[in-house]
Amino acid sequence: MKSMNYRLGFSVNTEFSHGDYADYNGIIFCARSTDGNWIDELHISDIYLGPICNSIMDLYAGDNEQIVKILFNYHEIDENAIEYEMTWGSPITNNIQIGIDLDEDVPSTVKDIKFFLSELSILTFKDLYLHAYGDTETEKSNSTHEFQRCIKVINDYLSERIAGGLEIWVQDD
Repeated sequence: MKSMNYRLGFSVNTEFSHGDYADYNGIIFCARSTDGNWIDELHISDIYLGPICNSIMDLYAGDNEQIVKILFNYHEIDENAIEYEMTWGSPITNNIQIGIDLDEDVPSTVKDIKFFLSELSILTFKDLYLHAYGDTETEKSNSTHEFQRCIKVINDYLSERIAGGLEIWVQDD
């Protein structure tokens, strides 16, 4: 799937996209209506996704009760799946984290999107701060606030689109 931003009225949110020096990669969340029309895109750079997904994976590595609750909800109490997910995380987090090419030929399931949003929702300032950029407390704090803003943008975008019945496609950028 290629970016469809040439269409009239097509919206592309690039607030957190890549493009600065040494910032060449990321992902694009694309919304498509059930009749096949591309609605809009949200571009997110690896500069933000890397630390956010690392923070999520840190929660899996620890003994985190919130992760277990999310997994039980996601898998409807399938203990074998929970054991697997405790190692790997949601399909979206896992693919971003280890750099697998995202499947651009099929939309993400609503279930996977909600799982990813659940993971994002439990991240705290402290979780994100551990992966923040900067040499000083102020720089790291500012970086962490940017991660939180990025999470809010991702959450709002995905939540609004799935609530509106749109398909979400995730592609490498």
